Amino acid sequence: MSEHYCQPESCNLPRAEINNFSKAVTKHFSYNPGDDLLPIIQALGGCIIYDDLWDLKESNSGSIVIEKPGDFRVILANHTSQLRDRFTICHELGHYFLHYLLPDKETPMRAARYGQNRAETEANWFAASFLMPEEEFRDYFIEVGGNILLLSEKFKVSQQAATVMAGHLGLA
Repeated sequence: MSEHYCQPESCNLPRAEINNFSKAVTKHFSYNPGDDLLPIIQALGGCIIYDDLWDLKESNSGSIVIEKPGDFRVILANHTSQLRDRFTICHELGHYFLHYLLPDKETPMRAARYGQNRAETEANWFAASFLMPEEEFRDYFIEVGGNILLLSEKFKVSQQAATVMAGHLGLA
């Protein structure tokens, strides 16, 4: 394992381009909303590690450590919900694609949750678009009359994530 990791740097793409990039990734992996994410992680050469809360430093819960393309691990605390973990996994995939593969980094990278900056926002945009594609989300929102619980269940995200997406789309 490398002792020196770079931090993610913003790709500075507009949200619409990140959404399009996310759509291309979902299409490449034939991902449909609610599908299991582990096969995608494994196809990319990564793994998911669940650590005990007491064994993790605060900034390690919800992080990605990338040694090189095709060799990374997503680290999650084992006390969080499956729905939250799905968003975190996609957020970390956002770092992998947008901040490691896209700029063609050669230095190992580590992204951990500490604060809010543009790179973190971009990873959130990627995750939201990946898990809750805007058109499908909007259509289902109308179909279920804005029921956040049903949206959460369909897209397998937390109610908070569904609420944020509804707000972003001007639906709530």
